Amino acid sequence: MVDVETAYAFTGPTGQDIMYHVLNNNSNVYAYEFTYPSLLSQVGHKWLFPNYYPVPHSGELGYVWFGNWDNYLKQGIVNATDTELANFFGESWANFIKTGKPSTDNSWAPATMASLTGMEYMDINPNRQMRQGYRLLDRAQLNRIMPIWVGQYPQNIPDYNNGSIVPSNLYKTN
Repeated sequence: MVDVETAYAFTGPTGQDIMYHVLNNNSNVYAYEFTYPSLLSQVGHKWLFPNYYPVPHSGELGYVWFGNWDNYLKQGIVNATDTELANFFGESWANFIKTGKPSTDNSWAPATMASLTGMEYMDINPNRQMRQGYRLLDRAQLNRIMPIWVGQYPQNIPDYNNGSIVPSNLYKTN
C-alpha cells in the first residue's frame, strides 16, 4: 500500500512534472533518486522485517541539512560513505546555485527524454551514475493503472478564464 501511495502522491507526479518541462523544451531539469540504504536514514524507523533497510521518503535530507549529524557521529552511525555523500550533496547544490548545473564535469546530465523508459536521472548512492527510466513502475502505475480504478486525476477541467475567476457552478452561494 505504501508503494501505491508513493507512486500516486510523490514519484509519479514528479515524473510528470519532469516530462512536462522536457516537452516544453526546458533543458535545465535534473532528476535524481536516492538509493543508498544508510543507517543514517534509518534512525527512528522500526521496520517489521529483520535486515530490511529501505530508503525512506526524504532519506537524503540528513545529508543535505545535517539535522542530527553531530548526534549520529557520537553514536557511530556516520561512516566514510555518509561523509562522501554529504559532500556530494553540498557540492551539487552549490554548483547548481552558481551555474544552473549540479555537476561541473557534466556527470549529472539533464533530463532530455520524456518517455517512460527513457527519462534520465542520477542514481545517488556510493556508486553514482546516470540511468534511464526514472521511477518507471511508479509512473506507469500513476499514468496507466490508477486511471482504470479511479479515473483521470487530476481531472482535466477546462480553465476557460486562466484561473482568475472561479466558475459559479463550482461553489455554493447563499
